[in-house]
Amino acid sequence: MEKPFFSVVIPTYNHEVFLEKAVKSVLNQTFTDYEIIIIDNYSDDNTENLIKNFNNKNIKFIKNRNDGIIAKSRNIGIEQSRSEWIAFLDSDDIWWKDRLKILSDFIKKHNNYDVICNNELWINKTNNRKKISKYGPFKKNFYKILIKHGNCLSMSASIVKKKYLVENKILFSEEKDFAPYEDYDFWMQIAKDNGKFKFLDQVLGEHLFHQESWMQKNKLLLKKSTLSILRHHVFSVQNFTNKKKNLWSHIECGLILNDITGLLFSKKYLKGFTELFKLFCRYPIKLTAHIFFKLKRIFLFQSYNKSFFK
Repeated sequence: MEKPFFSVVIPTYNHEVFLEKAVKSVLNQTFTDYEIIIIDNYSDDNTENLIKNFNNKNIKFIKNRNDGIIAKSRNIGIEQSRSEWIAFLDSDDIWWKDRLKILSDFIKKHNNYDVICNNELWINKTNNRKKISKYGPFKKNFYKILIKHGNCLSMSASIVKKKYLVENKILFSEEKDFAPYEDYDFWMQIAKDNGKFKFLDQVLGEHLFHQESWMQKNKLLLKKSTLSILRHHVFSVQNFTNKKKNLWSHIECGLILNDITGLLFSKKYLKGFTELFKLFCRYPIKLTAHIFFKLKRIFLFQSYNKSFFK
């Protein structure tokens, strides 16, 4: 059997309504050389019948109990994939119809990258707000940037070269404390091994935020997993500095600033500016560096904006 150009890996659990739209967005692609691998965490809705009704030979349906660790499902998708490029798609996101065509055309001209990420349209179903999220940019010492300033990629907007993952023995970490943000660790693993990232300045899909999404239901768990991943990389993995406590204080400053940003966007100005003053007294230089970086991302790259979630 001839290998497809893309393997589309879709982990899912009880997302019947969203999953149908996600799969259709792949089946409606203008570029058709792909396989779809759906890894179902034993959903108790109509997921299995939904996939059977598609009756499409390009869809492989696998059941696997992941114990709440999506990394297990994504790793099965990677292992089962037959193509050179693996495209990840969350079951509540969708792609625009020309996405795979644009990516395949780019790869045929520039096949020296290991990760390619495009922009997305963010849609908040709670308040019907929309915004374009631009990811990246890629810079020298990208691993260091990911540690110090946070994740700047999206799972559903990214494709990865399988050969690179195999040669460098990279998979999603199934460490329980990293869930549900294990993709952050995944990108850092690739960046540390000098993977080449390319960010396309094109919107090619939609990232949906809704009450049933893991980001909305597990905000506290997301914060804990972020801390676990960062502690792991700062104290056990990275080797660009021996001043680990100093690096950690820089990261801590950035995380606190994120919380303060949320207060300000929520119009809790008194509390927000009070906490900002305290943070400045504690970390004047580090805070200035973080604010400068955030402003550049906001004005040049239209990155993460707390007001989108109000």
